Parts: sequence; C-alpha cells; structure tokens
Amino acid sequence: MELKKWYYKNIECRLKKLLGKKFRITTQVITALLCIGLIVNFMPRNEAFKYEIKEGYPWEHGRIEANFDFTIKKSMAQMQWESDSVRNNFAHCFRKDSTVADTVLMNLLNNFVGGTTTEILADSATSLRQLQEKRYSKIINDIYSRHTILPNDFRTISPKADSIRLITDNSLNCVGIKDCMTIAKISSIIARSLEIPEKELQKYIVSNIIYEYEYSQNLLNKELELLPTNSGIVRRGQTLINRGDLVDAKACQILTSYKNEIETMIKNDDINDSSLFWGQTLFVTLCFTLLLAYIYIYADEVSKNNNCFMFVMLLVTIFPIIVGIMVNMKILHVTLIPLTMTPMLLSLFTTKRTAFLTHTISTIICSIMLNQPYEFILLQIPTGLVAMLCMKKMESRLHIFICAFCVFASYSILYLLYRITVIQNLEAMDYSTYLYFAINAILLTLAYPLMFLVEKVFGFISNVTLMELSNINSGLLLKLSQTAPGTFNHSMQVGNLASEAALSIGANSLEVRVGALYHDIGKMKDPIYFTENQSGGISPHSSIPPEASTLIIKKHVSDGLELGKGLPRIIRDYIATHHGTSKTGYFYITYKNAHPDEEVDDQFFSYPGPKPFTREQAILMLADSVEAAARSINEYTEENINQKVESIVNGKIDEGELSDSPLTLREISIIKEVFKKRLKNIHHTRISYPTENKPATATAEKQGQL
Repeated sequence: MELKKWYYKNIECRLKKLLGKKFRITTQVITALLCIGLIVNFMPRNEAFKYEIKEGYPWEHGRIEANFDFTIKKSMAQMQWESDSVRNNFAHCFRKDSTVADTVLMNLLNNFVGGTTTEILADSATSLRQLQEKRYSKIINDIYSRHTILPNDFRTISPKADSIRLITDNSLNCVGIKDCMTIAKISSIIARSLEIPEKELQKYIVSNIIYEYEYSQNLLNKELELLPTNSGIVRRGQTLINRGDLVDAKACQILTSYKNEIETMIKNDDINDSSLFWGQTLFVTLCFTLLLAYIYIYADEVSKNNNCFMFVMLLVTIFPIIVGIMVNMKILHVTLIPLTMTPMLLSLFTTKRTAFLTHTISTIICSIMLNQPYEFILLQIPTGLVAMLCMKKMESRLHIFICAFCVFASYSILYLLYRITVIQNLEAMDYSTYLYFAINAILLTLAYPLMFLVEKVFGFISNVTLMELSNINSGLLLKLSQTAPGTFNHSMQVGNLASEAALSIGANSLEVRVGALYHDIGKMKDPIYFTENQSGGISPHSSIPPEASTLIIKKHVSDGLELGKGLPRIIRDYIATHHGTSKTGYFYITYKNAHPDEEVDDQFFSYPGPKPFTREQAILMLADSVEAAARSINEYTEENINQKVESIVNGKIDEGELSDSPLTLREISIIKEVFKKRLKNIHHTRISYPTENKPATATAEKQGQL
C-alpha cells in the first residue's frame, strides 16, 4: 500500500514538473517571437542607401555595385554653372528701329545747323541750311542703315555674348558683336564727317536696335530646358566604388546619383520592400535562435528562471529598438547609446558568458541598421567585454564610475586604432565622435539607479545590495544580535562555513553569507525556545508536549518570512528553504517513542519547505545542520568531526532534501571536506601549559623563614 502511494505521488510530481517545464518553454518562445516582431517593426526600410558620402576623402565602406541601370545626374552646382554659362553667353534678340535715324537727324539739325532759308548762294537756288540738311541726312542715314549700333547697357543684358539676334520679317539673323558699332564709335565717325565736336555730339546719338525682352526670355528658357541633366549612364552590376578609393568629384556624382535614384524609387513605391522585410525578419530570427540555443543548452540559470529570461529578452530587444528609432527619425548619433549597459547589468545578475553573448547578439542586430556596421561592431563588442570585466566585483558606487571611464577609454582607443589601421587616414577623423563617447560614458552611470529598479522588478540582487544587507550594525541583524545573541552567533558561524564552501565550488559566496545571516531571524519572536539562546540548562520545552514544541520550532520559518517582508526575494528564499521539508527530529522521535502504537503524522512534524532549489540554498542547509550538530559533539577529535559531517550530509541526501538543487556529487564531496577542515580549525584543542617544578631546598628554606 505504501509503495503504491509513493509510486502515484512520484508520477504526479513528475507530471507537474513536465507540464511546468512545457508551459515555461512555451511562454519563453512566445516572448522571444514578440521581441523579434518588435525589433523588425522598428527597423528602417525607407533608406536603402545608408552611407555618408564625403568628397575628397577615401571611401571607408565596402565595395558598392549598382543593382539597376541609372543615369549619372549632374550636381546642382554643375547644373547651376551650365545655366549661368548659357545665360551669360546667350545671344539676345533685338529689332531694328528705322525711325531712330530721323530722330537723331532732327536733333543734330536743330542743334548744329545754322542760317535761314532766305540766305541764297550765288550759284544755287538752295539755301545753306538745305545743303547742310542734305549733308547731315546723307551721312546719318548712311551710317544708321549700314551699321548695327549697340546700346550702352548691352553688357548688362548679355555679359559674355559674342553675338546678337536681329529680328527681321519674323526671321532671326545672328550678328557678331565685332560687326556691331558702339555709340562711342559711331559718334566719333559722325563727328569727323560733320566736323562737330565729339563730346557734344555723343549725347544725341542713340542705338538703332530695340531689345525684345519677352522674345529673348522665351528663347532662353527653351535653351535652358534643352540642357542635359545627365552626364552618363551606369549599367547594372557595374562597380561604383571600392574601399579605399578616393571620393573625387566624379565618384561623388555617381554615388549621389545612385542614392537619389534609390530614394526616388522608394518614394514612388517602385521598390518592393517585402524582400527587405523578410530578410530582416530572418536575420533577427537567426540571432535569437542562436541566443535561445545557448540559453537552453548552457544557461540553466536563465532558462529555468522566467524573470531572468525576461530580463535577457528585454536587454537584447530595447537597444535595437532605440537604434531603429534614431535611424528612422535621423536624430542624434547612435554612438550616444550606452549599449555596454547590457553586459554591465547582465554580468551582475547572470553569468559573464551569458552577458557577453547577449551583448554580441544585440550589437550584431543593431549593426545591420547602420551606415558603418563594421566600425560599430569593432567598437561595441570589445568595449562591452571591458565593461563586463570592470563589473567583476561590483561592491560600491565607485565601480560604476570606474567602469564608465574604462568604457570611454576603450571607445577612444579603438576608434583611433580603427582610423589608423583600417581607414589609414587621420585627417578625415571626426573628433566630435569623442564627445559622443564622453556622453555615452555619462549615460552609462545611469546603470546604478537602474540596478535597483531591476532588482525590484525582476527579483534580482546585486553585490551592492548584499553588502548593504550584511551590515550587522543596523536593521534586522542588529535587532537579532540584541534579542537572540545565541542565534546571531550561530548565524555568523553558519555564514563562515557556507561562504567558504561556496567559494570552493564557484558558487556565490557573498549571497550565501548574507542568506546565512538572515535565515534564522524568525527566532527573534520566541528566542528562549531555541537551544543556542538558553542558559542555565533549563529548557521551556520540558514543560510542554512535543506537538506544541514542534509548532513553535516550525513557526520560526514563517515568522522569519514575516519579519523579512522588506528583504529581497532571494534572501527570503533562504529563510524558507534552510530546513527544506525535513522533520523536527528531536520532537518527532520523542513523540514517536511516547506513542509507540500510534501512527505518527510525518507531515505535522515536517517543515513546510520548499526544498533548496539553488546551489547556494543547498549549501546553507548543509552548513546550518552541520554547525548545529557540531555543538553536540562531546569530544572534538578529527574522527568525531568527520563522522558527524558525513552523517549530517549523507542524511540530507538520503532524505531527498537536495533533490531539487543542482549540486553534483563531486561538489557535495568538496563541501564536506571544507566543513571538516573548518570545524577542526574552530574546535581545535589547546595544549595544556606545564607547571613549573620548584627545587625542594629552596622551598624548605622559604618555609623555615616563614
């Protein structure tokens, strides 16, 4: 009957574990898929050409090939230069004005011809004025009919033109500037012919052509429209530029044309970004698959702890999202993002290996969204390793500032070496990047307040918090030392044993020491009922039945959890698990001996549990039991100590109290040896000092004198 009951109970326990494991894994996979969806959603897909083009500097990126045929567009400066050249050299349109000659003739006659019509020459019936009018008319009409006279403001209309267009009978005839006359030159010719002072004459001479503004502008606009906007064509598959090539004017023009063509195609929805979307999705999924594979194969502390898993997923997701937002909105610089906060925080609450791999995955995902992915990876991964190593022993606030400084130094040195070895050009180095590194280091100090927020949200505990909790001069520990000094001393001894054992197997010695300090705080409520606090050999248990004593003894676990409500969950777990589900042995056996014919309820005499489920909790249970049992040894010999340690540890194994902990048999063997060595040092026997033998004669003489 008992065997059958045990069998069904074992099956039920295994079934619960199996269902719990499946539910945990399902939840974690769904969480990972949601993280993948979030990252891909924020990834940029509207800027296919991400590279910065710097004319006059070597190309820092990889080789670029054309994915399609495109024309090389002229730059705005080149187009402006060509437009200005056309305008400056454009032959503007003019129309000859036949009335100008008559106007000029009239002005000259009125101002320079003298005499009246009554003055008659001896040999002619024509007056002197008429003769002069004929002479003036012949010269002026001849000059104005044969020559094209340019206006004085001609060069303001057409600064560099070497010809003009004359409109005659709806046709255009080009006339060279060399074939045209200026007003000054015409004035000189007329002055010599008419024997008139040139200076006085010049103000009456005007151009014989009229500027046709609208006609000229229409013709000019047509010529500007005919200007080619392209300077060549690039075929698909053709190499645009290689790493290290100088970005000269021609290369800059080609790259700019390629970039503009891509942006135009995206704007017009000529590019189907579904392939880009699926490519990004598969890439991020692959990265998460590698991370999950590592977690489930090598990182049990993450896979078996949902809070820890969620924290890892949060850190590997949040920074790629931030990078995606910054790239999409084109704000700030990604170097400002304190990406090294990922290994810093994870190294505090998980293993260094998990922290480094998570940081590497996050960096790789971020890099595919950036213009310079290789430079980004080169800077982030080594610097993340530096940050992680700086956080090896995070026991004070000073470590955060030291870590921030080391991160800044790492960024600066790596960036300088990258420019020297890869780019081989210090002249093109952007020194403002060092300012970004400094701001990044300042933002990294926010890890300190974030650390406490993470502890509260995810139930973690850092070394800084553990150091604060280990202060025996404040809080619960001070009260314990005053209320139950025997328990306090016992807790200190257990802490020493447990921390040394933890160190020997690579467990968290600081955490187990702090857990040992608080594991028995529940005894403060009824300290007299516990042996270490009793004096005078009188025990209050002698006057009450074993059942009542059992309730009092068991109650110190629940009392401890109540008193430790303000403690971190990890420390409260030590209070709950330090006895596991073991029995209150003394009172169980006492009751059983007193009631030999009665079936004893084992559950009543057992602690509520749970059993230890971490290495540190298991070490504390063993150290607590061994330290308490060592006090009952009558004679502290090496043999007795060895037997007691073996008996206590093997008893816990046989009772199944270590079944939920990850301790291996090899680690348990190491722990037993540490306990034995430590107890021998504590309970060593002192040699007795010999009594000095005094000479008999001297004694007799002394007695005689007395």
